[in-house]
Amino acid sequence: FFFVSIFFSNPDTMPMNFVSLLLLLVLPYVVGKDVNAKGMKTAFLIIDVQHCFVPNGTLPVAGGDEVVGPINTILANRHFDLVVRTQDWHCADHVSFAAMHPGHAAFSSITLNYTVDGRLCDYPLYTHSKVNCSAADVNVSLSQTLWPEHCVINTTDADLLPSVAWPEDVVTVRKGYHCEVDSYSGFYNNGGFAATELQLLLQRHGINTVYIAGLATDYCVSYTAKDAARLHYETYIVMDASRAISSDTLITESIQWLELGVKQVNVSDVIAKDACVSFGYGPMMMMM
Repeated sequence: FFFVSIFFSNPDTMPMNFVSLLLLLVLPYVVGKDVNAKGMKTAFLIIDVQHCFVPNGTLPVAGGDEVVGPINTILANRHFDLVVRTQDWHCADHVSFAAMHPGHAAFSSITLNYTVDGRLCDYPLYTHSKVNCSAADVNVSLSQTLWPEHCVINTTDADLLPSVAWPEDVVTVRKGYHCEVDSYSGFYNNGGFAATELQLLLQRHGINTVYIAGLATDYCVSYTAKDAARLHYETYIVMDASRAISSDTLITESIQWLELGVKQVNVSDVIAKDACVSFGYGPMMMMM
């Protein structure tokens, strides 16, 4: 009533004010649809929010269960053109498990060597391997952190948390099921030898902007964000909807984010950005 009174208080300007009021009511929806159709197309990538990475899981991240509330807040208050959840999905004898490397403790590191076609050198246990690699055979050497056994295929430990308000149309992308190579990123395994379907999904939906949250900030969230930036997506990590394993690795990763143009935001930023884009307040304010 207050705004209507202002608009119509002066009879000399009533026609113009009527047009302005009409624009105020209608234009935000028109502009919002235009922006979403021709400009920003967004995806929310929710990384590895699984039993294995929360308290009482096999590889718990401190405060891992605390990401659920912020993620649900985003899902309830922000529209996305696509929502994807990744799921760590490991063989029982995965090469990243410390148990597969006698004499090496969990959280220690080893070097794994791979041929140009992604075969693991000198680990005959694995089908996709090459025995007796020469120096000439080695194309990629990867530092591998050895983890406790976690997120094993078809176990409750690997299940996604039901407390997340997953949309009905959420798409699940599994990773880490190649037994001979680890896979932190939602896009590729660690050697870049094989891709998941994530890039094809984003292309199919015309996505150009991704928001990423989940577990863990300094590993799978970070590697997914870095690959997204390299693939030329506008990339945001939602920091208060993610949790890290180590402050040291988080600092190292954050330096790489800066170099790649990955931006850090909070839940409030994500929701506020949607208010501006979806309803066209920016263009509307300029007109007023």
